[in-house]
Amino acid sequence: MMLYIAPIIFGVSYASPAIPIESTPNKDFTLSSEPWLSGWTYRKVVNVDHLGGIGNPAGANYQIFVNVTYSANMQTDFDDIRFTDNDKTTLLDHWLEIKTDSSFASYWVEVKDSIDGDMLFYMYYGNSTVSSASDGETTFLFFDDFENNNMNRWSGAGGYWTTGTARVKRGTYSCFGDAGPTAIDRFLTHNMTPIIHDESVLVHLWVQSEVETSKEQFARCYDTDAGTVDALVGDTNDLYYDNGLYALWESNTYIDDTWFRFELALDFSSSLFRFWKDRVAVGTADLEDNAGAPVTYIDDWNIIVDTSAGEDLWLDDVYIRRWVTGEPEFDSFGSEEEYVIVTWSAVDATTIIFYVDVDTWALEMLLIFGGLFVMIGSTTYATYQIRERNFSTDNVLYILLMFFIGAGLFFGGIAIL
Repeated sequence: MMLYIAPIIFGVSYASPAIPIESTPNKDFTLSSEPWLSGWTYRKVVNVDHLGGIGNPAGANYQIFVNVTYSANMQTDFDDIRFTDNDKTTLLDHWLEIKTDSSFASYWVEVKDSIDGDMLFYMYYGNSTVSSASDGETTFLFFDDFENNNMNRWSGAGGYWTTGTARVKRGTYSCFGDAGPTAIDRFLTHNMTPIIHDESVLVHLWVQSEVETSKEQFARCYDTDAGTVDALVGDTNDLYYDNGLYALWESNTYIDDTWFRFELALDFSSSLFRFWKDRVAVGTADLEDNAGAPVTYIDDWNIIVDTSAGEDLWLDDVYIRRWVTGEPEFDSFGSEEEYVIVTWSAVDATTIIFYVDVDTWALEMLLIFGGLFVMIGSTTYATYQIRERNFSTDNVLYILLMFFIGAGLFFGGIAIL
């Protein structure tokens, strides 16, 4: 406990607002009111680098990927992590993609403000009583990790698609597409129109196939003006697209019984498909339908288990998010700031005392030894003045004042040691 004494010019009792200060000892202690997320003790600034430049704004409600390294002030399972807007109190939707307790966690955070340049928001932690607020459904344009154990978020599953636990990438459940014994297309459909269908987006999904002998469509889209868009097709062990020319993304890389991360951007600003496999860029292709006509918007997005019996398919962590060329990204964290509560109480008409709940061993020692030094100094000075027979009122008052200040410092340090 640390004791401060400060003079004031009036004598009333009142309570100050809570005062946040930086926990680093050599930082300034500022007595001023500051917005802070109630119930949380620590925070850091999250800096975002807008790589696309001012001419390519990411817009509002953009999803930013943030890697968090564990701090001893966090819950070991990261359940107390929260993100706020740059006003420091408005909570932002976020989804925890992956974590290792007491090591790291990776989040997607939906930033409300338009990102038309470098910007910042805040990460809070240091609350031992709360549970995780991770929510993919509120963070993305579309989201299903199948942990609700149903297919209710899809506009059509055709009875061929169910949730299960046989093969799971993350969590408890995944989605299972049953190829069945009959050679027919089995559609899993999401209607893009209520969300976004004429702006650039990125489709993400984890995929595993049991037997790769024929076609599986991971991104068949429909443009009511242009027609069918086969942006990503698994055929035997190859990955294709069909925009009038049935062409390879990659050959002999799509392997049975293996989880793959597929990401496909529909880049309307450049009229391109952009494809990544396991976070590695594969290439681009013209954003055109199967007849070679330009695509300007998407109505429906489908995943299809195709013709071959036994060619079952599993999906996990499916989401759609906003995307721009040269998209903004997490850059760095600021220094740790700590929330410190200051309590004020009136002592008399000229003095107030307030207490700050921080570790102050060094200051206690400074008070004790500083008080001793002042008392010894005032005593020595008094002895000298007695020898000089200088008994003026000013000298006596000065000696007494210095002695009592030293005594106050010394015994104050002893009291709070």
